[in-house]
Amino acid sequence: GVSRSKSSAISSSSSPVEPRASAVAQEMLKLAEGIITEIKEGKATTSYQNRPTRGSGSQMVVMGKQYDTDCSGFVRLLYNTVTGLDLPAWTLSDRRFARAKDWVNFFKTLPSVEDEAQNNSKDSGQYSELKDASPRFKNLCWRRVTSISNVMKGDIIAYTISGRAAGSSCFIKPKSLSAVLHQVAMSQLYDENKGDYSVLEDVDRLHSRAQEMKMKIMKSLQAINIATLRDLRDRLYDDCMGKAIDINLESNGLQPQGKEFWSRAREACLSTVQHTGHIVIASSLPFRLGKDDKGRTSYTVPTYESTNIRNQKEDNANGVMEWYRSFSQVPMNCKAKKVKSPKGRSPTCGERSRIRTKKSPAHKRLNQSFIAGVNGDKRRRWTHPPTEKRAFKEYSRAESCCVLEIGRLLGDKIQNLKEAS
Repeated sequence: GVSRSKSSAISSSSSPVEPRASAVAQEMLKLAEGIITEIKEGKATTSYQNRPTRGSGSQMVVMGKQYDTDCSGFVRLLYNTVTGLDLPAWTLSDRRFARAKDWVNFFKTLPSVEDEAQNNSKDSGQYSELKDASPRFKNLCWRRVTSISNVMKGDIIAYTISGRAAGSSCFIKPKSLSAVLHQVAMSQLYDENKGDYSVLEDVDRLHSRAQEMKMKIMKSLQAINIATLRDLRDRLYDDCMGKAIDINLESNGLQPQGKEFWSRAREACLSTVQHTGHIVIASSLPFRLGKDDKGRTSYTVPTYESTNIRNQKEDNANGVMEWYRSFSQVPMNCKAKKVKSPKGRSPTCGERSRIRTKKSPAHKRLNQSFIAGVNGDKRRRWTHPPTEKRAFKEYSRAESCCVLEIGRLLGDKIQNLKEAS
């Protein structure tokens, strides 16, 4: 890997003329630098802590003393402190605060800076303008950046694993039957109300409705001897669509849930993913590594972030820190081809899961498709390779991959009170 000091040295010499970030992005960077300086000098402490499932989701932060927060909490701290704003409520998926997957979905709605530069025009977009929203800045707006190579200081990079959970992200590894059913109920409610922002803005109400759905389904499952997570996982392992479960429910005079519900439940049951994604703010320009170990175009971006670096010997490897992230360019459809079972038939659901979680020829085909693409598709996308690997190894859905988006906040500082009025 690249050491922290090495990454700083490389990034500082990567370009003789560094493009300037917007005034509002510079303020966010200045705040992040100040926090990290306090931590380095021992004036403040830090740790990586996920925010509670319910509640307002405010950061566990005492300015100047303690910075205990997760990745999206740290970015929200910078954005909210500098501008006084939060992401629009309609961007939230299953919490009262934005997580990495919510930032990804928000960035997808934005017009891109590359298109504006090419067309020599300014496309306001539907949700990108923040008119008269901040007392300190004017002309505030968000823009999407389509390439890691175009990242500037202050840009925000967010990525997640795609799936059918709320927010089109992955289901988190469940701890109980109740957790599975609640995640699936939330995902169905989110999809049913997608586009109806009046409903999505009331996350607490969605949770209440999901709780009611969950309790009814749990009661029905107990009547057919499915009382634990293991019971449900065993029943769905080779029965992808839960057909046998629905037949059993109907024979007992209970309401069947349908193949879509059980397909999502199976996806949640088999997930071993521990988090929905990650989000960072670029602290310097990206520098090109040339090609990675699989021959893909690769860049490293120095970052400010809150993270938990496992198996890391350096001090302060938990919480807010300076770090770096490497990103690679891969074909749009880089996934393993369908694998036949030894008997020449298509594999069952259970066999497909075993294939995906072992070092099989499918992994070799995946690596080849990272370079050549599938069926000659020459389109490319940017990905975070470790997250892409987790999507393949730890998630049961064949279509899942790392979804990465980049956002840029633009805005000019208000110089005097007359300009503010």
